[in-house]
Amino acid sequence: MHEARKTIIHRLGIFWTRTDTPDCFDIPMGAQDSAEVTDLVRIYLLHLLHKVLPEFERSLYKDDVLFVVQNAFNRKIKIYQKKLHKVFKSQGLTITIEPDHTSVKALDAHFKLTTSAYQPDHKPNSNITYIHAQSNNASKILDNIRYNIENRINSLSSNEEFFNKHAYYNLALRNADYEYQIKYKFNNDFSNHNTPQFLNTIMTWNVLACNNSMKYICNDNSTIKKENNYNKYGPNNKTFTNLISTNT
Repeated sequence: MHEARKTIIHRLGIFWTRTDTPDCFDIPMGAQDSAEVTDLVRIYLLHLLHKVLPEFERSLYKDDVLFVVQNAFNRKIKIYQKKLHKVFKSQGLTITIEPDHTSVKALDAHFKLTTSAYQPDHKPNSNITYIHAQSNNASKILDNIRYNIENRINSLSSNEEFFNKHAYYNLALRNADYEYQIKYKFNNDFSNHNTPQFLNTIMTWNVLACNNSMKYICNDNSTIKKENNYNKYGPNNKTFTNLISTNT
């Protein structure tokens, strides 16, 4: 993982390293490839966590990790905590664990673990603003804003009561001069996606900051393979034609 990062950041054949701590594994915030590197790290950490605690339901996004443990006593939870600390420490990372929660906030959702209810999560002091309806943006963008908001809030609301609690989204739309008001959809089923890419187990991307345009491919066995000389996997190679796009 560390060597992959060193391979990505280089200029004129020379690796970019910090002068104060040359061996430090550092990802600058806002770098061109920071999201891709974060995905590599996330996949690798999830792989390690699955080996240690395969029975857990888990998710990891950026610096937030969520584990769901059912019917576990305090003694078992402490054992799990030690294993988690050990995994992250082996990679030079630290983790803060907050156990015994029956409700949890993850990204923009608030989950009630005891009742399986969920609703949108919004910081009370933050203001919601949208592109003004009379702006010079493309008409498709303006038309889709209201529907995207409606679908998103519906997908984060387990029932109509939770949906109606978040009427401030309608206020934000009115302030942006939209006449449309989001509504609750009774048949709230957003689990069926018609797009097949959600089921794809192979992820590929171009590393923007790499002059050699290297490829990192992760397969369903959570192993990472570095492919040099990307040009040899061009359109003439039928094996990779359907997996790798040359349009970046």
